Amino acid sequence: MQTLPGFRDFLPADCAQRNYIFAKWREVYNITDVNPTPLGIEANAEALAAYASICQSEGIVPIVEPEVLIDGNHSMARCDEVTEAVLHAVFHALHQYKVMLEYMVLKPSMVLPGKDVAIKATPQQVAAATVRVLRRTVPAAVPGIYFLSGGQRPEAQTANPNAMNVQFADAPWQLSFSSGRPLPAPVHPGWRRRQRTGCPPQRRSRPPAHRVDRAPCASGTRRRTAAAVLPPPEAAVPARRCRRCSA
Repeated sequence: MQTLPGFRDFLPADCAQRNYIFAKWREVYNITDVNPTPLGIEANAEALAAYASICQSEGIVPIVEPEVLIDGNHSMARCDEVTEAVLHAVFHALHQYKVMLEYMVLKPSMVLPGKDVAIKATPQQVAAATVRVLRRTVPAAVPGIYFLSGGQRPEAQTANPNAMNVQFADAPWQLSFSSGRPLPAPVHPGWRRRQRTGCPPQRRSRPPAHRVDRAPCASGTRRRTAAAVLPPPEAAVPARRCRRCSA
């Protein structure tokens, strides 16, 4: 079993006094016809489990992040195969290292075709494939699964988890995303335009905020969408046109 020499020394001795709650360790898996190898999958899984075990012994909640990279031209079926093998190995190792699944967070990638594939998968296809793999590999004791961005466009980062919550409301985990890109990225052009024209971009931020809020809504087995608590963006933000840029 791995001990990750030096990792425990990296953690401050006064984690509790500093109110440290979470730590994160990321392992990556590149997809080719021969990679990742079984040995690579096993080694990465053991490193993640050793890290998680050390974190819990220090009172820190481990964020376990096995990322299957989107780079390449692999099919969605190939990503499905690799993701299932990776998650199976990770949870086998977590069990060996006696990690308490109730006190960890899983931050995986979604089941997606390669970035270089011309035909992209719909949110419904991504949701179905991803949840199928999760049901085969992730115990229900894990409280939450928060997907990494994985190089997806901001719109997809929120649309895909939202589709999971809509299609699989009975999933045993909270399904959401963990990325800072979906909210600010669509607003950046407005801020850049303000630098040139001086027009206020704040009114542009409401639609992306509305979309982002749709994805992570979950509490136990009772899920809701932001549509229940937020008015439509066009109703919440008056459609005022800017005299300077006519936007």
